[in-house]
Amino acid sequence: MAGYAKEKIEEFMTRQMRDIEQVKQVPLGQVDAALEEAGFSPPCPLWEHQKRCALLATRIPGLVLLLGCGMGKTRTAASIFDWHLSKGTAERCLMVTPFSTVVGEWRREMENFPSINFVGLDGTAKENKERWDDPTPNMVGCTVAMFLQRVGAAKNSKVDQHAAIEKLVEDYDMIIFDESSYMRRSNTVIYKTLSKVMDAIPVRLMLTGTPMNGKPEDLWPQFRLVDGGYTLGETISLYRQAMFKETKQKFGRGRTRVDYHFKPQHTEHLHERIKNVSIRYDAKEMGEMPDMLGGLAGGQFIKRVGLLPDSTQRIYGNLLEEIRKAKGDQEQIENTYLRMRQVVAGYVTMPDELEKIQIKFPKNPKLDLLDDTLDQMPPGDKTLVACWFKGTADVICERLEKKKRKFCRIDGDTPNSLRQQYLHDFRHTDKYDIIVGTLAIGYGVNLPEAKAIVFYETPDSQIDRHQMEHRVLRGDSTHSPTCLELVIAGSVDETILANLQNKEKVNAAVLRGMLLGEGQ
Repeated sequence: MAGYAKEKIEEFMTRQMRDIEQVKQVPLGQVDAALEEAGFSPPCPLWEHQKRCALLATRIPGLVLLLGCGMGKTRTAASIFDWHLSKGTAERCLMVTPFSTVVGEWRREMENFPSINFVGLDGTAKENKERWDDPTPNMVGCTVAMFLQRVGAAKNSKVDQHAAIEKLVEDYDMIIFDESSYMRRSNTVIYKTLSKVMDAIPVRLMLTGTPMNGKPEDLWPQFRLVDGGYTLGETISLYRQAMFKETKQKFGRGRTRVDYHFKPQHTEHLHERIKNVSIRYDAKEMGEMPDMLGGLAGGQFIKRVGLLPDSTQRIYGNLLEEIRKAKGDQEQIENTYLRMRQVVAGYVTMPDELEKIQIKFPKNPKLDLLDDTLDQMPPGDKTLVACWFKGTADVICERLEKKKRKFCRIDGDTPNSLRQQYLHDFRHTDKYDIIVGTLAIGYGVNLPEAKAIVFYETPDSQIDRHQMEHRVLRGDSTHSPTCLELVIAGSVDETILANLQNKEKVNAAVLRGMLLGEGQ
């Protein structure tokens, strides 16, 4: 850690902070009157929490909007840009997101805003270059990968980075980063590139439902890009030195890993501090949002539990022994962990000279649990079956096909046109009752028609887990969806669910100022 003087740490820790969440206490009538006075008149209706966020945006140029999934982040941000257009305080906006599906979601939402001429960089390479160079649209949406390509920060880009960034700052006076939890590391190319841009752009919005994955360290890059470092420090080192403990661990081949552990005594201080430029709304604060039965959103996992057969248990036991022998070698541990997840899902992947070969186990208790769970669904009810790996989706789809169930599959290889057709048929016809989805379905896809989500395999990231749950739990859901976990007893499945709950408690302590379960 950089050695900051005590005086610098003291100055940082005692900086005066606002509490912008006080806007939640303002009577709605006063909020409406203040918005009317500011000339805020979006072309589509807003929920109460969206109006309060909008009121803040009329007064504060840099904000982190922590709106839970399904609570209308896109419409809120678009309304804010629409207002800036009407006032002449911003004329052109750039929206950046990690996921191409989110670009499509923005395109659909912008149909509600006649004053916004939106173009998305999700076409061919030639089309994307033409769209980027076209000055006509007043809003451009692109993925992180495309953004880095267009500003010369990608490895294979031939663009002059310095000139491209200078032009970007001249062309745009507002920037939105949607799903800003992606920006949790300060050593990434996207963070380093945006740090050269955002200080020079007057209006800045970060949008996310879950900005940290159980690690308060994750907050720093997102807040630094919004306010230049006033809230959480100008450098990550200052933030760490003030609120974290550094530990070093040595393991094989002379390598050392440095970890930073948040000091629990700073929990309340950090909670109060982030309200300087961020406001948080979760589903429980939105009267229109239904409850979920089970899952992180429901506060309790509903498990269907099975046991590995002896033959598979022996394979799993050998992998556990590999973890013990790794002695802290993170790379080896992670590789073994992924294989353990495959085993409990019912297969292993073996390397071959030309390609990987998937070996499926003849006895698969998880698939039996899935069969039984789907058999109990009322006829015609829509269900999302969620998994993590494409190999797992292969196993699931083979069983569903054998059982002649009406299903489709969406993963990272599904073309966008086919994805949209699947979603349309799932929502509006009886062609499909089941979607099998990997993480590719976790962002920018809304499935309020689904009555249940079944986690055959859960993400181990709390952020990704929330995203997948909220594919079916939306602000426009007309029912309370059910969330079910398929779990192999005594396996990594149980460990992952326990870790997700622990991360949720840390997040709740920092972001909501309470431990999970308090004040509910």
